[in-house]
Amino acid sequence: MRIAGSSLIYSRLGLEAACDRLSDLGFDAVDVAMQEDWAHVDPSDAVGAVDETAECVDAACRSAGLDPVALNVSAGDVPLDVEAERIDAVVDVAAALDVDVLTLPAASTDASLADDLDRFRTLVDVAADRAVTLTVETHWGTHTEDPAVAAEYVASVPGLGYTLDPGHFVVGDHSLDRAMADLLDDVAHVHLRQAGTGWAEIQLPVDEGRIDVASVVESLRESGYDRTLTVEYIDSLDGVAPDAAERQADAFRTALDAVV
Repeated sequence: MRIAGSSLIYSRLGLEAACDRLSDLGFDAVDVAMQEDWAHVDPSDAVGAVDETAECVDAACRSAGLDPVALNVSAGDVPLDVEAERIDAVVDVAAALDVDVLTLPAASTDASLADDLDRFRTLVDVAADRAVTLTVETHWGTHTEDPAVAAEYVASVPGLGYTLDPGHFVVGDHSLDRAMADLLDDVAHVHLRQAGTGWAEIQLPVDEGRIDVASVVESLRESGYDRTLTVEYIDSLDGVAPDAAERQADAFRTALDAVV
């Protein structure tokens, strides 16, 4: 398994500066955020400008000596036809970068699950003619915060995978062992951090919290997962000092190195 750093560790910086800082931390691979109106590349900018967007991302990565290995994407709060257009462009960007996995968010828990499953069917169809796997992230506050509901996504949407983020199950007080057992076969990407109980503890130092990192890695290995593990500490979460996110990510990478 390969360890990557999320560009969201430096969401307050531009992509080139974020890549440089990730390289300074010792990462050689990056999970690039394409989050509309946040970081680091707006998916809307890729519409009609795929080559230019891919060249911009590639230049930032190459300058820092990083390989882009995944895209973490949100097209924004837009109608499905607009989202599909943006995701179509982002998939083209991924293909141009030789990136084969793209993470998307599920809808919030107060939205219709049936509508969100239809949404993902549309988006998977959009990407079907390119060698890029679309995944739904397991995330607190969305339908995938509950492992039982998360399992409905891949079961209902052929071609969809999961980006597993164990921390979001832990803060919701779900059984991580049960969640892993139910979803592992369809995991195509992984986001990792240490976490505790409740949203206020979604991002903790590696030696605190409730996640047995070595056990998670071993479960992934036993399932046959041999892809990327992205360290994702985010510098712009409420109450998080940017330098704290950096320190936590660095310590987590070191701990992960010891068990991968």
